[in-house]
Amino acid sequence: MPRYVKWEVAKKSQNEYNIGNKKFSFGKQGISTVDIIIIVIASIAIISSGFFLYRNIAALNSVTDEIDAMKVTIQSKQDTISKLAELGNNEQELRDQYAQNELYIPAKKNSESIMKDIDDILINEKVTFISLQYSPEIALNDGIMDVPFVLKIQATYNKVNRVLEAFSKTQRLYVIDSVNSTSTNTNDEIISSEIVIHAYYKPN
Repeated sequence: MPRYVKWEVAKKSQNEYNIGNKKFSFGKQGISTVDIIIIVIASIAIISSGFFLYRNIAALNSVTDEIDAMKVTIQSKQDTISKLAELGNNEQELRDQYAQNELYIPAKKNSESIMKDIDDILINEKVTFISLQYSPEIALNDGIMDVPFVLKIQATYNKVNRVLEAFSKTQRLYVIDSVNSTSTNTNDEIISSEIVIHAYYKPN
């Protein structure tokens, strides 16, 4: 056989298998078994890292959800504590308001209290008292009793207005229904006034 034929066969065999260096040839470049092992190990490491990363992210999300739930619980407790503290601070104020309401619409008619308010107002404004006449009581809704009365006084027009204003500043509730005024014969500046007023009480 010619020599050049043997050379071609030997060259072809060397390209496909390099037994001495233990390489497998694929095309023009060769990949060793060591490279394949490294690639396999790297692939396993990447897959394992991805798995552990997924587990860590899931665990982190779970912890975050628990922290958020704890924050809501803590905030709710803090709000409750704040409300209790506010009630404690306002306890005296609440008692004062309750006492004020008891004066605003008392549990009894207490005619003496009505008369005292009238005396204080008339004396303070230097107004002449003529008479006080009660009318029959009227039962209203929610068990409240209406106590109408007519107050007759003599004073100047300005003083009568100050008397009406003073009734709106008392601790007890008074409602002015009407005012009828007429001049007196003795002094044109002095007028006689009939004031229809309502007081209230609510029996327990």
